[in-house]
Amino acid sequence: MPIRQVFQQKVQRQTRIDLPQKRNQGDSKLKRQRCLVWIKLALSASIPLMIAIFTVISYIQTNEINERNRQKDIEIANQTRLQEQQLAHEQHHEDQQQADELHYQTLFGNYIEEISTAIYKQSGQNQSMFINEDNKMLYIRRKTLLILRSIDSDRKNQLFIFLYENKLLPDAMKPNSTVDLTGADLSNIIVKSPITGKYNFSQLSLLSVNLMNSTFINCIFDGQTDFNGSILVDAQFVDTGFYGKLNAFSMDLTNASFTGCHFHGQTDFSRSILTNTHFIHTEFHEKLNAFSVNLTNASFLNCQFWRGTHFNDSNLSTVNFQRTEFNCLDHDDDERSHIFSQSSMVFIDFREAHLCDVQFEGVDLSYANFSEVKLLTVFFVNTNLSNSIVNIRSIGISTLKNIVLPNGTWLIDSSNHVKNSDAEENVTQ
Repeated sequence: MPIRQVFQQKVQRQTRIDLPQKRNQGDSKLKRQRCLVWIKLALSASIPLMIAIFTVISYIQTNEINERNRQKDIEIANQTRLQEQQLAHEQHHEDQQQADELHYQTLFGNYIEEISTAIYKQSGQNQSMFINEDNKMLYIRRKTLLILRSIDSDRKNQLFIFLYENKLLPDAMKPNSTVDLTGADLSNIIVKSPITGKYNFSQLSLLSVNLMNSTFINCIFDGQTDFNGSILVDAQFVDTGFYGKLNAFSMDLTNASFTGCHFHGQTDFSRSILTNTHFIHTEFHEKLNAFSVNLTNASFLNCQFWRGTHFNDSNLSTVNFQRTEFNCLDHDDDERSHIFSQSSMVFIDFREAHLCDVQFEGVDLSYANFSEVKLLTVFFVNTNLSNSIVNIRSIGISTLKNIVLPNGTWLIDSSNHVKNSDAEENVTQ
């Protein structure tokens, strides 16, 4: 083969080998260039993108800050407005109080002047301003009833003491020289004896008077006292003594309280409402009558009954007599027993009480609690003791006639004792 042909063949082979290599090198270079272009584009775009993102975030944060500031401004404005309203309300209230105080004081001052004139001033030549005492008392009564409807409780207190000091409070023994307060509004008065001496209300007669939420502290009621028909809801008597007969017929004593009081005369609560009334450390030295009385949820705590008591045809359900003493009576006394008769006494509580000369007749004592009770000469006649708790601590003479025992059995006649609600001790039929 000629040398020329051989050379051509070598050149062709070498060309076929070099051509793909060059092509591959060109493709790689192109790819690198494209990557650089995209990187440049990305870098170029990232700057405005970051600026846009920063702008959006700043806008959102600015809006949030503005909203918080706006809410805070609204809150401050509301608080300021509320404070201003509160101050305005307080100022108005204070102004109203001052106006009311001036009004009440003016009314009370005029009343004192008019009543003093009626009592002491003469019309001339030693002649009275009134035809007779009845007319004078009627005039004072009208003025008093009217003023009591128009003044506050502080002035009522002063008016009551004014009548007391001028001996004008109603006296059953002196009806022509004292003021009849029937129908008067004496609610919310507070009568507290000064340290110089106790107020002594003699023969006081407050008939059909509104004494709601009234308070008598360390006072004396001497002679016969009449509260018949009066309303003493939420009234309080503290360290007060009644040294004569107390007539309290048809009264409303709901939620009233007697604390540290002494009843030295006969007391009569007949036909009255004593629901939730509380007697605490109170002593009844004479007879207590309570006929047709509602004593539901009332209490006699640490009280003393020294003479006969009579609860008849009354509701004594859930009454609490804890640690109360019904003391033994003088056998020469006409009132020989503390009597509970024809009454409902369901769930009554006699825990730790002392019962001497007590008679239960025709009463419902179911669910009664006699735990730790001292019984001496106690009579249960025609009585329901079902489900009651009876625990006799000291031996006494007890009579049981025609009763339902705590366990539900019937007992016709026995003089032995009932021990508890599940068993009877030494009971014979």
